[in-house]
Amino acid sequence: MNVPLIARLAKKDVRVTVREPYFFFYLAFPLLMTLVITVALGSLGGSVPSLGVCQDDAAAAYLSSSGAVDVATYPSIEAVREAVASGDRDGGLMAGEYYVLLYAGDTTSSERAALYAAVSSALAAASGSTETVDISVERLEPRGLSLQVRLIPFLVIIAAVVGGLIISSSLIEEREHHTLDALFVSPATPFDVIAAKALFGLFLGMVLGLLILGLNGALTSALVVVFLFFGVLFTIGIGLMAGVVMNSMTDLIARMKLFNIVLQFPALVILFPQIPSWLGMLFPTHYFIAPIISLTQEGAALGDVWWKLVVLVLCDAAVLVMAAKVLRRRMSGMLHLPSL
Repeated sequence: MNVPLIARLAKKDVRVTVREPYFFFYLAFPLLMTLVITVALGSLGGSVPSLGVCQDDAAAAYLSSSGAVDVATYPSIEAVREAVASGDRDGGLMAGEYYVLLYAGDTTSSERAALYAAVSSALAAASGSTETVDISVERLEPRGLSLQVRLIPFLVIIAAVVGGLIISSSLIEEREHHTLDALFVSPATPFDVIAAKALFGLFLGMVLGLLILGLNGALTSALVVVFLFFGVLFTIGIGLMAGVVMNSMTDLIARMKLFNIVLQFPALVILFPQIPSWLGMLFPTHYFIAPIISLTQEGAALGDVWWKLVVLVLCDAAVLVMAAKVLRRRMSGMLHLPSL
């Protein structure tokens, strides 16, 4: 592996690609969709969580003045529980022998964390103590993911696909302008070319994915970033093969529209729960978007999703090996492209 050469090739890709009109379209499209969805279905970066409390609760005034949560008072504990169960409130505070923080089943992990932190601080302030107040937690059965949450997989897959499209578009442009031919007689190996383009596409896909997750309040743990990384890496391999096999940009766009349906199918399973969940498991993208939803919305841990990470890594390895073989044949002059 020639690291300086890979760095020079990557810099060249950046310099050439950012001049192309498709570059800004690929970047703007998923971000624009994210902004439209978050504005239409929720506040940017996640709404302020709402809390129900009994009207005679001493902590109600502190919670209301903090601004960290949207507080509403109810005449009884039963009314608070009913408000949470019906979805009117994200959580409820019930006082008795000890405090119980009741969560609605479909609250996100970031909303639950915000509620717990705000309530704990308010109770400590109300009691005049500087120590954290111990609060028991109860979570109702989920009523189902919100529409905004169910649309996150579509946006994340689009972000991942952008990295692959940037690479394939770059390869096609270089072939059409015959700049790729110069690599045939250069010291660059197929691995060097793959690594340079993969790094560029991986960087773009990760940045877009992290922005989309952050704007939707779903960037909650390092495990989410790990799954996003390997998900983008999978589309990078697809992009490398597409860039070699497709004849032109028109051909690429036309065929990627069809292939995108395959990539997005697991997101359809999440959007429409009536579709059997096992169907989504037949597609590789399931193994990075389903764990992201489980981690951010259902409180899953590594022990719950580790096997999906293993499957995803194996899918990445398979597609990158195939991409390396295809590009090696291309660079050695052994690949004769058919008319597609």
